[in-house]
This record gives sequence, C-alpha cells and structure tokens, in this order.
Amino acid sequence: LHNIMYQFYLRTKIPEAIACTDSLLENLFAIAVCVDAGIPLVVVGPPGVSKTLSFTIISDNMKGRGSEKDAYTKLRRMHSLRYQCSEFSTDVEIESTYNSAISKKQEINANEELCCVLLDEGNLPPEKKMSLKVLHYKLDHNEVSTVILANKPLDAAKNNRALQIYQSSPSKSDLRALACGCLYGKPLKEIQERSGFRSIHQQLDALCDSFLESNKFAPEVRKEVFHLRDFVYLLRFVRKHGQQDLDNFHINPNVLLKALLRNFNGISESKLEELIKLWLDKLKPISLDNDDEIWNITRRNFTSSTELLKESLSERCKPGENPNTSAFRYCMVVDPTDSQSALSILK
Repeated sequence: LHNIMYQFYLRTKIPEAIACTDSLLENLFAIAVCVDAGIPLVVVGPPGVSKTLSFTIISDNMKGRGSEKDAYTKLRRMHSLRYQCSEFSTDVEIESTYNSAISKKQEINANEELCCVLLDEGNLPPEKKMSLKVLHYKLDHNEVSTVILANKPLDAAKNNRALQIYQSSPSKSDLRALACGCLYGKPLKEIQERSGFRSIHQQLDALCDSFLESNKFAPEVRKEVFHLRDFVYLLRFVRKHGQQDLDNFHINPNVLLKALLRNFNGISESKLEELIKLWLDKLKPISLDNDDEIWNITRRNFTSSTELLKESLSERCKPGENPNTSAFRYCMVVDPTDSQSALSILK
C-alpha cells in the first residue's frame, strides 16, 4: 500500500519544497479516492500534518481530462466549496454551503465533474451548539463529496458516517523527511544516494532533535506551543536565506538565529535564549564551519521585536509564487496591557 501511495505521489503535481512525508502520502491518496468515489472522509491530526495542503494539492490536480498529470485524467474534475469552521459556526451556514454545492452539481456533467464540500477546522464548533448535526443527513445521503479536516477527533455519530484517517505526531523518520523536503525540495530517497548524505543526515537529525526539545522552554505559555508548522516555516526560511548546495551543506548560524526569532518566539527572553542555545549547540559540532566566534551568539545579536515585525511586513511573494509554500507568514502581536500600549509603540 505504501508503494502504491508513493507512486501516486510521483504522478501528482507537487509544489516546490513540499516534503514527501507518510502523512502527505496517506492524505493525498485518501482524499483523491474518497472524493472521486463519493465517500465522506474525516482527516484528523495536529497542525502541520498536511491536512489542508493535501486537499489543496488534490484540488489543483483534479482537472478531469484537462489535468496536467495522466493519473488524474481518469478522475473527474473537482469543484470545491470551502467552509472555515469556527466557534461561531451555525448549522444554517453549513447547510448553505452544501446547498450551493448541490446547486452547482445540477449545472455540471456528473460523469465528468463533481462537487466537494471541505469543512476545515471541523472540531471548532462546540458540540452543545449542535452546529454540525446537519452533517448527519448530508453524510448519509451523500449528494456531494465531503472532506472534513480537524485537529481533534469528532464525535462517534460523525465518524461512523465517514472514513477516518488519524494522523498522530510524526515519527523521527517522518520529521527527517519533512526537513529534507523543506530544505531541498526533494524526497529523502533521492538525497540518500548522494555522496555527502552522511553530513546531511547528521544535520537533519540535529534539526529534528532540536525541534522535539523546543517545547520544554515554553511551559509557562502553553503546553506544546510549538507545532510542526513552526518547524516547517523555520526550514523554509533557512532554505531561502541560507545555502542549500547538496554537496556543500551548510547552515549559517545567523540565518538560523533569525529563523528562530521569526518562528519560535513568543516566550520569555531568558527561555528564548536557552532555546536558541540548544539549537546552536546541536548544529555547531557537525557544521562545516564550527568556528567559536561565528557560533558565539548572545542576546545582543538578537533582532528587536519591532525590526522583526518590519522585516516580516516587508516580505512579498514573488510573481507566480504559491503563498502556501512561501518562506514567511503573518506575525501575531500579543499585547499584555489593557491600554494597547504595545500597538501604539508600533504605530
């Protein structure tokens, strides 16, 4: 089965710098099969396991006879209608999304095209509001395809009406594949064939080990505050601003510092300093240039929060670049005061 999923992945148009992880393989295969066959699907997993990305990739590939990849020309063209769930979602809004999909279905050739409703963050509506109870009828009668993405499992009444894929926290091998794909845009299998793989392997392990230990510096904020998505954007930042020559693999400590400040911030300065020291200490021994002076980074080397925000706001996607695979994202400013003084300083 894994080989079949991998062959399907190879026959899918994948955006640049997307890692070939087991979760991506499973999500892609399940979404394509279930959507075309009209089987309701629930994909559950923590942030960063390619749930939304997988649906977007399948949506971009399923163009029927007009698909770029031959594997998709035999599948029907998909028209997707997305609904972003929240704590304030209502059954009326969800039913309206389905009604729009059903109306669209009546306008197309069902033999060559199909409609699919995507419910993202399906675990957010509170159960006591019963916003999702309307799904029971929709999943039973299945007039259009349904994909539900959620960070936490739904109740049994919904799970029993759909095929469910549960993605747990990634294994070490999956993390390594994720890091390899984000840094080089190639599957780990291809990298392993190169002569310099040993040094690449060591640095990938160092990056993964550092990420796995990062949450121990943030217990006062929230348990497991740093997720896979933070790791992904750190790796993309390193890829964009660092050196990715496979035969001369090198991570610049200053680039790594900036990537950490941009993506692993939000904790106290003392804890942030400890977190950064952990990453540097793990990567320095296996770096091609482990000169103490280069790797001796202290708090005085940190970029201020204001400058980080300015840099983030100045980032732009290049023409034709997919924003979902860019090396930057929005920054969230947390103002702990009641007077919004932090925001006034930014102005």
